[in-house]
Amino acid sequence: MLFSLRDLGCDLSSLVYLNISRCGLKNLDGTNGLSTLTELIADHNLIEDAGACSNIPRIRKISLVRYEFTLWHLKLLNFVFPATKLWIFME
Repeated sequence: MLFSLRDLGCDLSSLVYLNISRCGLKNLDGTNGLSTLTELIADHNLIEDAGACSNIPRIRKISLVRYEFTLWHLKLLNFVFPATKLWIFME
């Protein structure tokens, strides 16, 4: 079980793909060190707030299957990434 993305360490400066599905995560705290990440798969976790995705400047694809997005979440992501093609997958 992974409690936070901070548990992964801080020297992930060249990471572009990260799959943290089914890790029991409740949040995405610790995304500050993932500046080169372009794809995040975080399906089937217990994430209550995906706002930390706004700290990932190069993100292009986020998969959060089993996460309940609200209109507020979608507006936040659109505000943070207005000029990019961002794919958000939900089920």
